Amino acid sequence: TGFLKVTPAHDPNDWEIGLRHDLEVINIMASDGSISSDYGWNDSSSESEQFIGLSREDARVAIIDWFKTNDLLEDIKSYDHSVGHSYRSHVPIEPYLSDQWYVRVTDDKLGGEALRALAEQQYDGTPPKRESGPLAGDGELRFTPPRYAKTFQSWHENLRDWCISRQLWWGHQIPIWTKEIASDAEISFPHQGDQSTTFTTEKDDVTGTNTIYVCVQGGHDDVEQALVNDGFSRDEDVLDTWFSSALWPLSTMGWPEPENYPDTKGLLEKFNPTSVLVTGRDIITLWVSRMTMLNRYFQNGTLPFNNVFINPMIQDGFGQRMSKSLGNGVDPRDIISTHGADAMRYALTQLSTGTQDVRLTIDLICPHSGKTFEPEYVKSHTGHEVMAPIQTSPSDKTKKISTLYGLLIGASENTEETPLAVNTSSRFDVGRNFANKFWNSARFAMLNITSPASHVNNSDLLPVDVWMLSRIVNSTKKLNEALGDYQFNVAAETLYDLLWRDFCDWYLEAIKPTIKENECQQRTLLTVLNVICRLLHPVCPFVTETMWSHLCEFDSGAIEGLSLDENSVLALSSWPEVNDLELDTQVIASFEAMQSLVTAIRGVRASSSVKPKRKINITLTGELHTLAVKHEITLQALAGIDNICLGDNVKDAMPIQIEGQTVYLSNMFDAEEVHTQMAKLDEEIDSLEKKIDGMKKRLSNESYVNNAPENIVQESRDLLKQAEEELKSALEARAS
Repeated sequence: TGFLKVTPAHDPNDWEIGLRHDLEVINIMASDGSISSDYGWNDSSSESEQFIGLSREDARVAIIDWFKTNDLLEDIKSYDHSVGHSYRSHVPIEPYLSDQWYVRVTDDKLGGEALRALAEQQYDGTPPKRESGPLAGDGELRFTPPRYAKTFQSWHENLRDWCISRQLWWGHQIPIWTKEIASDAEISFPHQGDQSTTFTTEKDDVTGTNTIYVCVQGGHDDVEQALVNDGFSRDEDVLDTWFSSALWPLSTMGWPEPENYPDTKGLLEKFNPTSVLVTGRDIITLWVSRMTMLNRYFQNGTLPFNNVFINPMIQDGFGQRMSKSLGNGVDPRDIISTHGADAMRYALTQLSTGTQDVRLTIDLICPHSGKTFEPEYVKSHTGHEVMAPIQTSPSDKTKKISTLYGLLIGASENTEETPLAVNTSSRFDVGRNFANKFWNSARFAMLNITSPASHVNNSDLLPVDVWMLSRIVNSTKKLNEALGDYQFNVAAETLYDLLWRDFCDWYLEAIKPTIKENECQQRTLLTVLNVICRLLHPVCPFVTETMWSHLCEFDSGAIEGLSLDENSVLALSSWPEVNDLELDTQVIASFEAMQSLVTAIRGVRASSSVKPKRKINITLTGELHTLAVKHEITLQALAGIDNICLGDNVKDAMPIQIEGQTVYLSNMFDAEEVHTQMAKLDEEIDSLEKKIDGMKKRLSNESYVNNAPENIVQESRDLLKQAEEELKSALEARAS
């Protein structure tokens, strides 16, 4: 009823079928894609002659006509299928059988050595044994995140020999010279026996000739010229890019002949292996694998690196990988121009999570107005979401804008009438804000440093200084742990908390009343800023290096237990060592309790719309009063407190609950504000009464209490108790 066409030479799936069934591999095309009998078959018949010389496209039409003419065509049915296209020429890929150069990576000395390099903890099973025993580099290769070790292992366990020749006009030309001679001719070529060359021969039984292949080591131009003079021709193919890249850890440091490059002497011994390779998951097989194999092969087992960190893949807002062909990428130079290099660096560090896929919503900057706007999207012919080639300016609907995608497909031009918009993303705003926050806070801090003490003992520190130093210690330790585990997003968040919350929101605000007159505190502030510069430098190198030059203008000094080396260049300064800094834990706990008190008072002020500059009074009892008096200056500065009083049941005051104790706030409103506040309290009381009534009804329902999960019932009881306490405070405030 029919037959199956199998062409092993012209289809990858057919090639596999041919291998399984030992089919003959017949190449029916010339290198230009035309039908030819000169490249794999010599039994051309009169029937086939009519197709020889036709292009492959024309031959496909002609063969259908032949089937029809010979009454062999039963039916034609259309169906959609995927055809691979070249990303360079955008035309269908035509599989073609040709001679190529290969590296036998299936050999145990390559593929096997790569498997043996993988760390034992990350290897699934047992690596292949080596008869000669252990070798340097065995079990020393680790991946982060660890799941990518499986990708590395699976690739090598199913490895095929590696085709390293490419038919391109650029690249490293393959150093092979060839010449055909008669099979009975004497084999001779220039410099025979010279160690600069190796050669082999291949006999063609059909033509009765021998082909001589000569490989010439680099740096022997005289040998190459002699071969050309003797009729040899150099292979036109170039090396696969990844073959050249696989030698990168070696060739960049003078290998194989460092004496030819004096500046590279000793580099290979010192930096091979290096510590960490940072790369993407898509080139674990293309690059990481091949660097590992070749480095171990040429360096007696030595690895090119011990740790491989797989960084996230950046996608656009639709989850599509950023690419030049879609025009959905973000040029780092544009982000540096609009946000700054440090902003970009911080944002990318923050995005480096263990999920490995990061979405970056892309916006456009209008070249007419400089405004950022959300572009209009359309579907491409490949089904991707792409920016419309022509956009409308958000500031003037009569003006048009070109997009990068429009330029790539030729649908728009970068002209005065349609200038090119710049891609950007709001995700970098956090980096810009962070860098600005550091710069402005550091400048403010140094304005308050006039004559810092040369040495500060622990007994000279105020509670706020002890607390800030403790935040430095905790942040440094957390950073060390995060960086050691390649958790760069955790490192970014740690830096954010240290600078923005601890240093700016708390410390700088708390020391405003005392910093001008306290030389020890000035030294503490200067030291804290010094450490923050060091910790921020890997993520924000430019802004910290600039600020460092101003810090160095102050006289050197130290805090007991915290020694920092002096260097005029921040990049050359040491990472802070904080293990010897001894701080009073009770003082730290006391300050943190004061922070809770400040946070509660600030919350009430905000919810009650108390004017920011208004000074209020606070009345407390017991431990809270002792705490407030101990931190009186800080409390006054951070919570807007005027007087701290001892007492209970204060008339005309608002009671609030803090850690089970009642605190009274007074002098919060002017006379005209009282009426508005009473109305708000009435609304709050009414809302709380309704909430309490509903929760009591729920808890009085035996079906709910007996059938609902115990933790849900208990949560309802806790919420009822909390609401009743809030109602009690609101009624007391209303009565006062």
